[in-house]
Amino acid sequence: MRADDSAHPAGRVEMDMPRPPGSLQAFVPENYKCGDFDHAMNALSPWLVIAVIAIVLTWLVQRQRRRALQRFWDRPCQGIRWRRRFPDAPRTELRAFLTLFADAFGFDPKRRICFSPDDRVMEVYRAAYPPGSLVDDMELERLGLDLEERYGIDLAAVWREDLTLGELYEHTRRHPA
Repeated sequence: MRADDSAHPAGRVEMDMPRPPGSLQAFVPENYKCGDFDHAMNALSPWLVIAVIAIVLTWLVQRQRRRALQRFWDRPCQGIRWRRRFPDAPRTELRAFLTLFADAFGFDPKRRICFSPDDRVMEVYRAAYPPGSLVDDMELERLGLDLEERYGIDLAAVWREDLTLGELYEHTRRHPA
């Protein structure tokens, strides 16, 4: 103990040291005691760990999803395949159907041209939600509701595991809006 330490009631002298820039203590009010700051950080640490884990898991899932969907996004425009399969269908009608599909899955509307009439609905769904995904955004349910609202089609009635977008579009032509 130094000679000047005995003057302080606790037996030690607290020094006014400047807070280092960029330290977490820069955000702590001046009147907080060091123990209060440590206690606050200890209370936050489990939440910080959980937040970091959640961010990392989200990033990994999104990366896996992006890779699975990349095979669709890397394609050239599939409009020619739709025109060959449905030569008498107006382009605006095809675009409206593909926009409805892209919207149901939460894809950018510009991506609608990446889907072929031969793509299976479940292939797109599984690319968006690879095996091991815990939850989805209810894309198939939304697609069913949108088809019912716009075309009067009950998706459950026409559903098959291997249903293609082209077959689904054919149903919209049987039930004009």
